[in-house]
Amino acid sequence: MARATELIGLPVVTFAGEDIAEIKDVVYEPAHGGLVGFTLNKRGFFRGRLKFVLTMDALHSVGRDAVMVETDAALADTSDASDAIAGASGERNVIGAAVITDGGKQLGTVTDVVVSLGPGAEAVGYELGGSPITEARGGRPLYIPLPEQLAVSGEALMVPGEVEAFVHDDLSGFGAAVADFRAQLHRESGTPPAPDPAPAAAAPDRSEMSRPELIEEARRRNLEGYETMTRAELLAALS
Repeated sequence: MARATELIGLPVVTFAGEDIAEIKDVVYEPAHGGLVGFTLNKRGFFRGRLKFVLTMDALHSVGRDAVMVETDAALADTSDASDAIAGASGERNVIGAAVITDGGKQLGTVTDVVVSLGPGAEAVGYELGGSPITEARGGRPLYIPLPEQLAVSGEALMVPGEVEAFVHDDLSGFGAAVADFRAQLHRESGTPPAPDPAPAAAAPDRSEMSRPELIEEARRRNLEGYETMTRAELLAALS
């Protein structure tokens, strides 16, 4: 688990090890409670906003130190991206929004969004502050899990009242709280839980691959200088 703000500034890295961009902002859609993707900055000396974005369906995984994509083809021109991400603006910023239960109890205001790491990264919770509950805890933030579908009521974000039983002081063990909370909601509604994200495909066994086969994979991954590499060098570069 990580806070969305902790992802800002992370490099976007390809399987070939190329550092192709930097996360500028995490685009979150409160109406659906889901991540839409990322806006990007250039890397290096000539830093500045990049006219490309990274959508969730082009993402391989989100790690604590980098956001991984297969190749630079994962980046989409803003003119080709959906309005939800290409037109990202403050209207989708949930920071400062009030969170209330469906029973009318205010839990606090959003200070950050909690994101699961790995393949299938998603928004799974809110970090909250600014309420009598957090004030009674010495001003420390609290963390609440999100249901798979979130309701928006005017300027407020509405969550089921059951969430109060799953409040956490920190992100340690928060993933289990999210799973337990969602499982309880499914039991109460009689609907099956959403399937877990498909695991990442296993890396191919290249030990039996011929040099032409390795060259073809290197070409697809845009490795530099692959045409002149020996088979051993290709194996090392592709591992």
